[in-house]
Formats: sequence, C-alpha cells, structure tokens
Amino acid sequence: MHLKDYTETICYHCQQAVEKALKAYLIYLEIDFKKSHSLEYLLNLIGLKDEFSDEWYEMASKLENYAVEIRYPDVAVFPSDEEIINAIEIAEKFHNLILEKIKT
Repeated sequence: MHLKDYTETICYHCQQAVEKALKAYLIYLEIDFKKSHSLEYLLNLIGLKDEFSDEWYEMASKLENYAVEIRYPDVAVFPSDEEIINAIEIAEKFHNLILEKIKT
C-alpha cells in the first residue's frame, strides 16, 4: 500500500472535515440547513448571521469537487502532492476558525 493509493481519499476527508465544521457552526448559530455537501451553500447560510471573506469561499471552492468525485467510481482523481497539502491546510484553517468562533 502506498500513499498514492489514498490521495483522493485524503482530499475527500479534508472536504468532509470542513463540511462538518461548517454544519457544527450552523447548529451553534441555530440556523437550519438542508442536506447538502456544498461548502458554498453552507457558507452562504452562515452569512445570515456571520461573515466569511472571499478568501474563505476561495479555499472552500478548492475542496468542493472532492465530495462528489470520490462517490463516483467512474471519475478518477489523482491530486498532486501540492493539492493534498493544500487540502489539509485548508481543512486545518477552517477547523481552527470555527473552534475560535464557537469559543468566543
């Protein structure tokens, strides 16, 4: 087994981590939401009570496709090492931001 065998799985879990963090924040803000994997949709809902800069939307958009691509076996995705590192960094940034917002 090699790390290359798991590249799309790593990116998928980064997308999932951001999705779950945003949903946790929506619950914290008492905002109802529909079942969705769209990070943009979740950020837009949060925008009803809090603001995220365009930078956060741009980071989220980099992860958006990973939620869909892994669910469909016909779609092969092979993220580069740089894309994997970027996905991990984005997930960490969202995680830290949401924790900070909930703690204040």
